Amino acid sequence: MLDKLVEVILSFVELFKFWDVLQVWEQGIKVRLGKYPKPVQILEAGFHWKLPFNIDEIHTVSIARQAIELGSQTITTKDEKCIVLEAVLTYEVKDVERALFKVGDEISAVKERIQSIIRYEIVKTDFSEINNEALEESINEKSKKEGNKWGIKVISVSIKSLGKITSIRLINQ
Repeated sequence: MLDKLVEVILSFVELFKFWDVLQVWEQGIKVRLGKYPKPVQILEAGFHWKLPFNIDEIHTVSIARQAIELGSQTITTKDEKCIVLEAVLTYEVKDVERALFKVGDEISAVKERIQSIIRYEIVKTDFSEINNEALEESINEKSKKEGNKWGIKVISVSIKSLGKITSIRLINQ
């Protein structure tokens, strides 16, 4: 009961807040009444005034370099071998406007697109050629082009682990 009361009071106080502070690792864009001004002004770290009652909202994005795991993928190679692959994406946001307004969730979009690039490249490759540097370079090159569309600078996509799947079938069981 008390926690709900505190929550209501804090949300009420938030309505009257007429400033926002961006951290060193953030950049943002001020949106007024649901529209961002043209030309767009990128807000840097520091103190910024805004109109209360959600007339002005400041949308922020982290511009610090980040690394995320793309999760495991099960892929069948050109020579019909099943593999499980995990990769790591290292990136940073370079264009705040595109990252915030061209796609709803820029990181999820880039993750999904890079996973599909990895799948596409592996499907057309034989198992014996997977640990080839040319394959990883091709994945990185295509990932960088895709990231740029959403204001993301892809620094690298690295294959973290790779394993061949072997299955055993038991007869009459």
